[in-house]
Amino acid sequence: MNRAEHIERLSKDHLNLDGRPVLTYQVGEGWMLVQDWPAREPAGLIIPAGMRLDLASVPRLFWPLIAPFDLSLEAPLVHDFLYRFHQPAGFARPFRRGQVDRLLRVIAKREGVCCWRRSLAWLAVRVAGFWAWRVSPRLA
Repeated sequence: MNRAEHIERLSKDHLNLDGRPVLTYQVGEGWMLVQDWPAREPAGLIIPAGMRLDLASVPRLFWPLIAPFDLSLEAPLVHDFLYRFHQPAGFARPFRRGQVDRLLRVIAKREGVCCWRRSLAWLAVRVAGFWAWRVSPRLA
């Protein structure tokens, strides 16, 4: 095994030690999940490596109030995944939009996001998320 392979193996062995998702940024393409990640909520949800997201879809004008990285990593990752795939593998029924939006707020709270930020994010997805929900596929 050469040095590069050894370093790659070591880095993979040490990814995600604290149970949090590991993301990488690719210019022009946004954030991408590096390896499969088992979400804490909802139980049983595994988000596959390669999932792309923009953290939170906040227009730049509003960044002084709430920037895309202000909502933790987990909350927008779970929210974006469930918005794209309403019924992930292993789940008997599809999620409803209201359930997914509530999860955003619950996970953000667990991650220590302050009340007004998570409430503002929840309100934004309730008001403006209908289009993204309607155009997304149903099954993962």
